[in-house]
Amino acid sequence: MSRVIEENLVIRPKRSRKKKIFVATFYSLLFLFAVLVSLYFGYEYGDGEKGRNQIVLSDLKKDHIDLKTKYDALLANEAKLVQSQNVQQSAYAELEKNYELVDQRNEFLNRRVNFYRSILSPDDGISGVRIHDVSLREEENDLYFEIILIQSINHVREATAKVYVELFETKQSRKPIVAWKTSSHDFEFKFSEVVRGSLKAEQDLDGKFLKIIVLPSGDSSKQLVEWHKV
Repeated sequence: MSRVIEENLVIRPKRSRKKKIFVATFYSLLFLFAVLVSLYFGYEYGDGEKGRNQIVLSDLKKDHIDLKTKYDALLANEAKLVQSQNVQQSAYAELEKNYELVDQRNEFLNRRVNFYRSILSPDDGISGVRIHDVSLREEENDLYFEIILIQSINHVREATAKVYVELFETKQSRKPIVAWKTSSHDFEFKFSEVVRGSLKAEQDLDGKFLKIIVLPSGDSSKQLVEWHKV
């Protein structure tokens, strides 16, 4: 018995060479077209992004210019304020200086008024020699003094007086540390006399006491004594 084997055979038509070339060319052109489209849209997107970046950059430049303008205006305003403040400070300093000068002038005038009033019409109404003012100045261990003597009311004749200046450790001390040696003649004056001198001590002057004795000639009862702490 013979066996029959049946096979289903599918016979496809064979493509021609021209058709293969056509298909390959078509797909190549399609791929090239896709590449060109991608490049085109990529370029357009790049140009758009570049344009947007330029707009942002332009806005930033404008903001920078605005900020710089405002900063310059603030600097100019600050300079004006500083200048105005300097002018005010100069004006205040000038006013303070003028005030000090006026105050010093007033003090000087008051001293002169008191000086002439003490000569012409003292408060106690007593005539004779007086110690009007004493000023002291220290330089290391040297003591410089200035004593202003006046004669009150009675100016018919000149007054004569001796002046003694001594430096003591305390007011209770009996022996002076140093004494000022006056000239052999007395001081003579009709209205006022300025007596100047200095004492040189070999120790610190702080806390010491200066004793001033004025002895008008012819009247020992009117001896004048003043103590001044150095």
